[in-house]
Amino acid sequence: MSEQAGEQDAQRPCPVCRTPISVLAVRCRHCGAEVGRPRKEAEKLTIKDLGGVTETTYTVSGNVMEALESFRAEELNLQETQRRQKEASRQSWFGPRHGQDLDEGSGHRSDHGLPELDESHRELASVGLESAPPSSTRSKATVRAKAKPKGGGSDITRKVFFICAFTASLVLIYMGTDIAWGKIKGYLDSRRAGDKVVYDNKARDMLARGDTLAALAEAKEALKYNDTAENQEIAKEVRSRLISETLDLLKKDTYDPQDYRKASDLAAQAVSLDSDPAISDLRQKVNTEVAAYNMVCTGIDAAAGKANFSVYDKSSNVSEVVANVGSVIGDRFVVAEITGSAVRLTDKLVTAKNGLARSVVARKGYPLSPG
Repeated sequence: MSEQAGEQDAQRPCPVCRTPISVLAVRCRHCGAEVGRPRKEAEKLTIKDLGGVTETTYTVSGNVMEALESFRAEELNLQETQRRQKEASRQSWFGPRHGQDLDEGSGHRSDHGLPELDESHRELASVGLESAPPSSTRSKATVRAKAKPKGGGSDITRKVFFICAFTASLVLIYMGTDIAWGKIKGYLDSRRAGDKVVYDNKARDMLARGDTLAALAEAKEALKYNDTAENQEIAKEVRSRLISETLDLLKKDTYDPQDYRKASDLAAQAVSLDSDPAISDLRQKVNTEVAAYNMVCTGIDAAAGKANFSVYDKSSNVSEVVANVGSVIGDRFVVAEITGSAVRLTDKLVTAKNGLARSVVARKGYPLSPG
């Protein structure tokens, strides 16, 4: 039984002595070499083994290729028509745009390009070209679009129409500018009149209470809202009152440094509130007066009858003056008396109520004081 089973086993050659042995043998019975169990050979599976369908080759006939080429020609004509329609819609008043859809290096419109085919159509076309006769593939391979007729006459018409329309627009704009501006101005004036605020000017009440600076500020605020003749008159009245009060401080019978400081403060604040020339002139007069009374006696020589003064002008420039009895300092102060401790001066520009010039005293190293 074992011999019959051995005959039935498949045979393989011994890798050493090449004598046929059983495929199940692990040692050769002829040469005694260990051959090991056989390895399974690499299998090669076909489409049929995997359950697939055997591939067949399809050959396209010439009639199918002609039909495809006819379809491509129709598609090309349709695309060309659509392109012309789009180009016509983009044309300006001065005719078609030159330089569009032209072949590079020539002045002619490109009309021999065909639409690109996808991968499956390219494979189908290549199969048909190999099997179909050459004449059938070349008969309708290229379809040329008809050249677009030139529209010279229509271009001239459009140009003339555009020029006429532009000229008419300019004439209408020129004639209607004055009318339109008049209506706009009237509308703006009516809006301003409707939005206008009536300001209650209380400057005269403040002036009656003696608050001159507050009255000036009120008068200027009222002019911002209602620049009327009445408010202009109130502002003028307040300015006159302020100027008068300030100058009165400088013309008192008796000199008082506090009055001069107060006058200087009033003039400075008035200038910050009102830029009227009358207020600016007041500030200059006050500065001149204050500078004149800032002079200081720097030395007294009673035996020689002389005195030295540092005199300031309105720009605060200092000059040294040597004076004796009867000398005039700064075109206004007359030296009336020189003693060992002081110099008595009279201001000929300021007259007291008794008709005499105002008197001041200058002591060495001190400002002027009432005389």
